[in-house]
Amino acid sequence: MQIINCTPHAVNIINGEAELDNRTRSWKLTAEPRSIQTIPASGICPRCQQTEVEQGIVNGIPLITVEYGEIEGLPEPKPDTLYIVSALVANAGKQIGRTDLLIPARLVRDENGRIVGCLALAGI
Repeated sequence: MQIINCTPHAVNIINGEAELDNRTRSWKLTAEPRSIQTIPASGICPRCQQTEVEQGIVNGIPLITVEYGEIEGLPEPKPDTLYIVSALVANAGKQIGRTDLLIPARLVRDENGRIVGCLALAGI
């Protein structure tokens, strides 16, 4: 099975022991990872069409509603191929019957709260 990373950054899949931090809802490694598999960005980066609608101003801050439309730039399905995409694209893809889209899941964060990888990939 081929996995193509359609996000703008490499995705690190961490094989290791971790525990869930209920406060942040993210995972923290409890030991050195056994391995890390990096799936490099492919240069393909699908997005959903986006329309902004002005709603008003509160305390001098413009408020808008964002409406999302069709997916742009998503490759056609191919046999034995899965695509890592954003959650927004995966949800839009589900609405049109795509079953080949994955998102990073069980995100692992470092001591500064930055995402350093994930423990799994998830279908939507």
